[in-house]
Order: sequence, then structure tokens, then C-alpha cells
Amino acid sequence: MQIKLKLLALYADILTAGWKFDFNKHWEHGHEAMIGHTVVKVAAISTLLELLAGSDNPKHEADMPILQRLRVEH
Repeated sequence: MQIKLKLLALYADILTAGWKFDFNKHWEHGHEAMIGHTVVKVAAISTLLELLAGSDNPKHEADMPILQRLRVEH
């Protein structure tokens, strides 16, 4: 699901994980960011890669190489 961020010309993806997903572990690895005046938690690159692995969504397939490159650069 995507939601449009009112303050920006950007969209945020809302991903849901399966029941085996260790939410607490991934929450700890997430990063805080500001959207407008609100602090939000953003998933770590490793979490996104885990969530998108095996997806047949063309957008996810295109995002994977970008996320992998970012993981190497950071």
C-alpha cells in the first residue's frame, strides 16, 4: 500500500510482514526520521531486503538492486 505524504511530493510504502517476522528485532534496527513535525520509524535496509525477498511485485524487483547497492555503500 502507498500513502501520499501531504507535505512532500513523495509516497511512503506501507509493508506488512508475515507471522514469523520478528517485529521487535527489526524495530530496534530501524531509524527515526522527521516527516513534517512528526517523528516516524523507518525500516533499516536489511529489513526492507528481507521483506521484499521473493516478492513478485515488479516495483519490489526494481527496488532490490537499489537497496543492495545502498547497503554496500553504508
